[in-house]
Amino acid sequence: MISNKTDYALRLLINLATNLDQELIPSRQIAEEEQIPPNFLPQIVASLVKKGWVESVRGPGGGVRLAVEPAQITVLDVIELFEEVQVRQCVHDPGVCTRAASCPLRKVLGKAESQMQQVLRKSTIADLLNEEA
Repeated sequence: MISNKTDYALRLLINLATNLDQELIPSRQIAEEEQIPPNFLPQIVASLVKKGWVESVRGPGGGVRLAVEPAQITVLDVIELFEEVQVRQCVHDPGVCTRAASCPLRKVLGKAESQMQQVLRKSTIADLLNEEA
C-alpha cells in the first residue's frame, strides 16, 4: 500500500505533466485541483526538487514546473523516493522470521514483489497521462 505522501507526489507530477505548456503553476492551484492538503505540498515539492524532477520558484509569480520529461520518471522511482516497495519484510530480511528458511509463502511473495516492481518500473508519468485520457 502506498502512503498518502506518495499518492500526492504522483498527483502533483501528473498535474505538472498535463500542464507542460504552462511556465509555472502555483502550488495553491495544484493543491486545489488535486485535493492535496496544502501543508503537505512544500515537503513533497522539496523532495521532487532535490531529485531534479521539479523546479520551484518562490514569491509572486512563482510556482512549480517539471524539470524533466514525464517519460523519464517511473512510478517506481516516485514510490521509492518516499517509501520501500515491499510485500513483506521477510522477503528481504529472513532474520525477522524464524520460519523464513522453510516458508513456502516467502518465495511466492518474492515473485509477486518482483512482478509488481517490474510493472511499476515500466510505467512512467507519461504513461499515466495516456491512461487518463
